[in-house]
Amino acid sequence: MKPPVKYGLITGCIVGLFTMTFFSIFDWINTKLGWGMRPSSIRGITGLLTILIQAIGIYMGIKAAKTNQGNSLNYWQGVKTGVTIAVITAIITSACSFLYCTVLNPSYTDYMVQAAEREMIEAGETKGQMAAHLAEVRKSFRAPAQVMMAFVGQLVMGSAISFILSPFIQNKKKNV
Repeated sequence: MKPPVKYGLITGCIVGLFTMTFFSIFDWINTKLGWGMRPSSIRGITGLLTILIQAIGIYMGIKAAKTNQGNSLNYWQGVKTGVTIAVITAIITSACSFLYCTVLNPSYTDYMVQAAEREMIEAGETKGQMAAHLAEVRKSFRAPAQVMMAFVGQLVMGSAISFILSPFIQNKKKNV
């Protein structure tokens, strides 16, 4: 199996499993221990950690591609490898988001809407402001929006990571 596919599948599965479990576990611990963290903050932390996981997967995949090609890799080959890993990761993560929102935690949308409503009340929003904001929150936390955000987020971040990491992994030109 070619390194981009192998590392795309590995990274995608790790990110997908992480996103399906981390939020629920961290939110449960937060509730049990009374830390008072907002679910939106926990969701943000989850997203940031997936970027780190994806960066590690892309780095390892580009390094493996370089090794696979006899320790020879140029910038664009590195970018292509990283973007391939990002696409595969985005597809798997999207599927996991769909599974999470529809099967594992079908009340996820309602939970996030209720949390947002509590935050709006604390912020002193009026009923009219809350109604408009809650409609948007509900729309953004429904399964189709979550799937799309997972796909776009993983694809964009993975592509950016690929462009950033490739110069550090490519073969350096020797001064003669």
